[in-house]
Amino acid sequence: MTGRLLHDKSLQTDTRVRILNVLALAALKDDVILLLHQDRREHVLMNYAHDIDRLSPQEQEALALFICNLFENLSSSEWLLYISEWQYCNSTISNIRVSTKVAVNSLLADNTTLQDRGSAIMHNLACKEVFDDVAVELTMAVLQYFNSSPPEEQLFRCMKALARFCQISPQDVPQLIQMIGPEPGKFRGVSARVDELIDVVSSKLR
Repeated sequence: MTGRLLHDKSLQTDTRVRILNVLALAALKDDVILLLHQDRREHVLMNYAHDIDRLSPQEQEALALFICNLFENLSSSEWLLYISEWQYCNSTISNIRVSTKVAVNSLLADNTTLQDRGSAIMHNLACKEVFDDVAVELTMAVLQYFNSSPPEEQLFRCMKALARFCQISPQDVPQLIQMIGPEPGKFRGVSARVDELIDVVSSKLR
């Protein structure tokens, strides 16, 4: 049923948004993992999420909220990090690859709601044990986002994520920061808690 609602293009966008909003509420419950495990074969949810860049803005916002809320519980947050691969539209994808794509697409969208939710997903991913290549990809998105003027809350989340990525990939991430920029110090003075994180990130740079 969920698959039909999400993938049937003959249905109104509002229908898909509503089911995503229901899923976002369900994601706050600790037994949502039972629903997620039912999708192990068909990968309906993650196939849909993989197409985030092709969805309407309303669907993107609702999808980002759903993914963000899945971090509420340990079991569902770990589900987002699964590395088992499958084929979808001539691409090899996995839960972690889709989670990464949703985070990047949301953070870099021209939409403040998506940016807010993307920064939350970015922060939540950084709190997990992700692989070096994921940390590098997420770092590149954060640095691109830093070329804008993020609100303090989003800046804090992303700077905290950047500090964590420096720990996960202590060679590649600091090099990226120095090569791509901007310098973390650009944001010094925004708030005391951001300044503390800037000090942490700057200490990793050579």
